[in-house]
Amino acid sequence: MADLPTKLVASLWSLPGGNGRYLDTLDKILRWTVSHAARPHRDDFRSWMAIQYNAGKSAISYLHVVLRLGAIERSANGSLVVTPMGERILSADKPVRRT
Repeated sequence: MADLPTKLVASLWSLPGGNGRYLDTLDKILRWTVSHAARPHRDDFRSWMAIQYNAGKSAISYLHVVLRLGAIERSANGSLVVTPMGERILSADKPVRRT
């Protein structure tokens, strides 16, 4: 698994829904990113989070969480792209992901 992030994270914001729904929320964010008609940008993410989770003001902090987790990255033009690790999260069976 050479593409896993190698930096340690001392602390990290939770995602909407809290720790009990962390993986579900991450999955929803990744699915939105993949299904977006054009590669989404930061402002698209902010707008979606405001609608989906009523999280307009804190949306960018949530984006930083997903970026630091290594599930999404910014491409050269600033668009958001699901990483190989994010793709593995999306393809994992739900019962397996929760163990």
